[in-house]
Amino acid sequence: MQDIELELDADGSSYLDFNGGRLNDRARREVDAQGIPALAFFDKTDQRAKFALTAEGEPFLSMWGKGEKTYGGTYLRDDGLTLADDQGKTRAALGKTSLETVRTGATETTAAGSLVLLDKNGRVIWQMPPQ
Repeated sequence: MQDIELELDADGSSYLDFNGGRLNDRARREVDAQGIPALAFFDKTDQRAKFALTAEGEPFLSMWGKGEKTYGGTYLRDDGLTLADDQGKTRAALGKTSLETVRTGATETTAAGSLVLLDKNGRVIWQMPPQ
């Protein structure tokens, strides 16, 4: 038996829940107060993944471990794929990304086929092709 519930929060957010009759088989279609849509997936009662759009309209994927431990986010943009940590800082970028040289303040944009890994402070720790 499939249960479907429609909820409306006081802030204007709406939720459409799909429950296959078991709490560990759930999906939710959300629209927040700003009209931004998302799909959320649950394991038992914990949210495990969410696919949404940013305010700029870019696709965004968030994933959580057991106990809703945050893994950060994955952003799919027009010019590449960005992985962020649980603080929202970019830790890896595949494709074009903007890098700043701390000493000089100069910026460069990597090539479309680039892979860049960054430390928690945003400094490049590995880059291919190398600069």
